[in-house]
Amino acid sequence: MRHTGRTMLGFASLTPTYALRSRRIGGISFNLISHFIIVKRHHVHPKSKEELIAELRQMREVGTTLSMLVMTVKTTSHGMLAGVVDGDLKLDYPRAGWLDIVSPYRFLSFCHRHNLSVTKERWGKERIYRTSIGTDPITASSIIDKCFEQVFHHSGSYGLELRYFGWQSSN
Repeated sequence: MRHTGRTMLGFASLTPTYALRSRRIGGISFNLISHFIIVKRHHVHPKSKEELIAELRQMREVGTTLSMLVMTVKTTSHGMLAGVVDGDLKLDYPRAGWLDIVSPYRFLSFCHRHNLSVTKERWGKERIYRTSIGTDPITASSIIDKCFEQVFHHSGSYGLELRYFGWQSSN
């Protein structure tokens, strides 16, 4: 089991320290108890997660290889794409430009940490990093949630804007 200092395999981890107070560092809340820090993780808002699961399920049942779900964090431009290939859900990270160096590294690091194989593709001039996230929409939504948290470092409960292309949503 690998300990990163912030989280351990997506769960709250304990890090030795000798301070006794609460504070916020880089968007992460810390509660210092005795000699340990308990890290609070922040996730997609439950309503957004329900919508994401419903859209992934619908896309998997009705969608084709040209179907795509664009997911962005509300009020930001931070986003990823979900697609379906032969009934398998895929998570795509489109590189935002030549100055986008850190986020692709974080996406690749996330995939490596969770044993997800990554392929690099070109869609015209755009470079895309793609990984398979399984066939179950609930598991896929959990992977997407963890990936957003690691790649974009959002604090607090955040909502997702979902836009779909290539199929008609049931909602």
